[in-house]
Amino acid sequence: MSSQSVKNLYEKWGFPIIGGLLFLIIFYYAYSKINPDYYTLRDDGIITLSHAKNWVDFGFIGVGPSGERIEGYSAPVQFFIYALIYLVTGAGFSAYVKAQTLICTFALGFIFTLFFKEKKYSSLIVSAIAALLLTQMTSFIQWHGSGMENAITHVLFALTAYLLFKFVRDREIDLRLAFIPFLASLSRLDGIYHIFPLLLLFAIYWTVFEKNKKGSIFLALSMLLWLAYNAWRFFYFGDLNPNTAYAQDISISQRIISQLGLDLSTLKSSVVLSRTILSAHGGFYLFLLVPLLKFVQWKKNYRFLFVISLSVIFTAWFNPFLFGPTRLDTTRSTTQMAFFAVLAIICVVDSLNKEKAWRRLLFIIPAAITIYCIGYIPPYSMCCGIKAFDATRQEFAKIAHEEDLPRPTISNPDLGVMSWHKQFNIVDLGMLGSQIMAKLKNGPAMADYFFEYAAPDMIESHGAWSCQYLESIFSDPRFRQMYVPVREEIGHSKFCGEKNLPVGVWVRKDILKHSTSDERHLIDALRLNLSTERLKKELAVCQSNAKKSNSCVYVARTAYRFLPELRQSGKIEALLDIFSTSKTKEFDQFLITGFRDVKANEKAIKYIQDNLFSDSK
Repeated sequence: MSSQSVKNLYEKWGFPIIGGLLFLIIFYYAYSKINPDYYTLRDDGIITLSHAKNWVDFGFIGVGPSGERIEGYSAPVQFFIYALIYLVTGAGFSAYVKAQTLICTFALGFIFTLFFKEKKYSSLIVSAIAALLLTQMTSFIQWHGSGMENAITHVLFALTAYLLFKFVRDREIDLRLAFIPFLASLSRLDGIYHIFPLLLLFAIYWTVFEKNKKGSIFLALSMLLWLAYNAWRFFYFGDLNPNTAYAQDISISQRIISQLGLDLSTLKSSVVLSRTILSAHGGFYLFLLVPLLKFVQWKKNYRFLFVISLSVIFTAWFNPFLFGPTRLDTTRSTTQMAFFAVLAIICVVDSLNKEKAWRRLLFIIPAAITIYCIGYIPPYSMCCGIKAFDATRQEFAKIAHEEDLPRPTISNPDLGVMSWHKQFNIVDLGMLGSQIMAKLKNGPAMADYFFEYAAPDMIESHGAWSCQYLESIFSDPRFRQMYVPVREEIGHSKFCGEKNLPVGVWVRKDILKHSTSDERHLIDALRLNLSTERLKKELAVCQSNAKKSNSCVYVARTAYRFLPELRQSGKIEALLDIFSTSKTKEFDQFLITGFRDVKANEKAIKYIQDNLFSDSK
C-alpha cells in the first residue's frame, strides 16, 4: 500500500478510529471503578442467548431441548448475532458478552466521532467529553456492559442517526442502506416505536427541502423489511405478541385506553416513571440549552441532527405511557436516551456563536454541575446476576445425578443460565419461557396444568416468586402430596406482608430413584431401550385401568423427556399415532409437537380450562 493510500485511509477513518479507542479507554476506566457483580452477566440477557443456542443445537427457537417453539426474548438482533457466532465458534455466553461490550463501545465512539469528523482534532475532544458524560450516567454505563441488548441498541440507534445525518449533509440517499434502520428497529421488539419517527422526520425533511420522494422511499423500504420480518415472526411463532408480553401483562392498547380515560393511578405511575427516565439519562440537562438556542448558528445538517436527537429523547421519555414499567429496572429499556441527550448538548454547544453566548455558557456550566451533583446515582446492583441461579442449576444437576434421572423437567423463576446449558426441560415460573404458564397465570387452570399435566420433576422458588405463587401452587394440597423438600426454609417478601413463604428446592416423589411408580419404571425402561412400542403398550395398559382422565399423562411426559432422541430417530409420527387415542390427546400432542406446531399450546390450554379438577375449582 502506497504512502498516499495510507494517508487517504487515515484522512477518512483515522479520527473515528481514535474516537472509538477513546471511548474504550474512558468506558473501561469507568468499569474498573464499578463492582462487576453489580452489572455483568445479567440472567435476562442470557435468555436471548439461550434461545439462539437452542436453535443451533436442536433446530427450533425455544429454551428447552424437548420444549415448545417460543419467543421468550425481545432482542432479535442479539439473537441472530449470537446464533451465528455460536454456530461458527461455539462461544459461551461469558465470552460473547465480553466481546459484545468491547466491540459496541468502540463502535459507539467511532460513530460519535463521525458526526463531527470534519472538525478533525476537535472531533476527538467532543468524543472524549461525550464518553466522560456517558460514564457518569450510571444506568447507561452499567446496562451497556450488562450483556443484554442495550449495547447493540446504542450502536444501531447511533448508526441510524448518523446515516440520516450523512444523507442530509451530502444531499444524497443510498437506498441500499435501509437495512440499518431496519436492524435498529429490531434491536428490541419495541424499537420500531423509536425508529419510525426518525424515518418519518427524515422523509418529511427530504420532501420539503430536497423536493423529491426519495426520503419517503427510504422510509418505505425500511418499513417493508420490518413488515417482512414480522410476517416471518407470525408464521414461525403463530403470534405477533411475544411471550414476554403475555408474561409481563404488556398491553399497549389497554394502557392507552386507561390513560385516555384519565385513570389517575396509571397516569401517575407513567409520570413518575418518565421523570425517573429523564433524570437517569441526562434529560434535565437539555433544559439548560434553552437560553442558548437564540445564539445557535445552525448548519442545516446539525439542525436536523438536533431534531432527531430530540425525537429519540421524547420517545424514550414517553415510553412508560405506552409500555408501562420495564422489568428489572425502570430505566433499562430507554438507555439510548443518554447517548442522544449528550449528542444534542454537544450539537448545540458546537453550533453556538461563542462571542455572543459565552456569558450564558459560563452561567450554565455551574448549573449543569449542580444538577449532576443532585441527580448523580452511584453504581448500584442491577437485577439479576447469574451466580445464585447457576448455583441452583448445579444443585438441580446434582439431584438428577443422584436420582439417576435423565433430562429432568425443572421449574424455577430464573430462565437464563438455567436453560442455556440445555440440561433440563423447563416449566418457567418466570413465564417468559412457557406459553401455558404465561397465558394461564394464577388460578385453578394454572394449578391444574402445573400439578396434573406438567408435573415438573424439581421446583425451586424464592422471594417475590414464592409470594406470587403462594396461593396457586404452594398452598395447593397437591404440592405437599406430590413433592418432598431437598431443602426448605421460611422466607418473606415485601409483596406478601407478614406471610411466611416457602423457599427452597423440592423434588417429585414419583420420579425418585427408588420409587415404585409406573412413571419411574417407564423412565428406566426407556433409558435402556427407547422403544415406541413400549410407550404404546404402557399407554394402553394405563388407560384400561385409569381412574382419572389424566392418569396416563405420565406416558407423554416420559416421551417428552426423550424427545430430542425420538426426533433424531424419526419417530415423531409414530408418537402422534400412539397418542391419538389418549384421553389427554390435546396436551400430549402439545408436548410432542410443540417444537413445530405453533397452535398446539392453544389446544392444550383449552383442554385444561375445559377439564378443571373438582378439587381445584
